Amino acid sequence: VGLLSNLIRLQIFSNTIYGTIPTEIGRLQYLQGALNLSSTTLTGTVPMELGMLNKIKQLDLSSNSLTGSLPTHLANMTSLKHLNVSNNRFISLPLGE
Repeated sequence: VGLLSNLIRLQIFSNTIYGTIPTEIGRLQYLQGALNLSSTTLTGTVPMELGMLNKIKQLDLSSNSLTGSLPTHLANMTSLKHLNVSNNRFISLPLGE
C-alpha cells in the first residue's frame, strides 16, 4: 500500500481481507476524499499512522473485528468530516475536550 503514494482515494469495502491495517497506510499523503475499509474482516488495532492522513474527509472502518482503542492521533485528521467505526470490538473511544 505504501508504494501507492500518489493515490487519492482508496475503497476496499466488502471484501475478505484477513489481517491488520498496514502501518504503511500513513505514507498515502495525497489520499483525500474517502478511505473505506468497511466489511473487510480486518483485525487488530488501528495504527497510529492512520492519523497522518490529514487530507481525507471520510474514514469508514465499520463492520470489522478491530480491537483496542482508537488512537488519539486521529485528531490530526483535520479535514475529517465523517468517521464510522461501528460494529467493531473497541474497548474505548477517545472523547473530545
